[in-house]
Amino acid sequence: MLAGSEAGFGGFLRFAAAEVVSADMRPRAISWIVAASVAAAILAPRFAAATRALLPVQFVGTYLAVAALAVVYIFVLAANTGLPRPAISAGHGVAAERKTTIVELLRQPGFVVALLAQVGGNMAMVFIMVAMPVVMSELGFDYSTIADVVTVHALGMCVSFLLSPFKFKPGCC
Repeated sequence: MLAGSEAGFGGFLRFAAAEVVSADMRPRAISWIVAASVAAAILAPRFAAATRALLPVQFVGTYLAVAALAVVYIFVLAANTGLPRPAISAGHGVAAERKTTIVELLRQPGFVVALLAQVGGNMAMVFIMVAMPVVMSELGFDYSTIADVVTVHALGMCVSFLLSPFKFKPGCC
């Protein structure tokens, strides 16, 4: 449960990274998030390979190691990072006079399209990324090859971000 919570909330940190810094620092914050994503795409399958046989049941060691990393992650996030608190102005966020209800959101076609695209994309990715290693294993591929395929997939997700409409300043990292 801890690892799942960390994974769920951790996905939102990429948005928070750009919101808590000044406008001139946003390209650097986004660059750090992309760099961390690329590092994770390379390191995570290797981490799984190194921990999958720690215990008699395959991948139980990996699961426990990921849970331990989640605890470390929580403590790092809870530490005083020195980042400023995001400014909330009238009309945006918590300080807004009137909050949008879920019904109002669901009546907006753009929201519904975005929601369905996100749900569909996540369902497809979970299906593929859970089934693919199992199928490859059943077809006789060794774990190193399977980890390489997962790495290429994850790098494809991270590197595609570089093609987004964000404007990065040269030398921002």
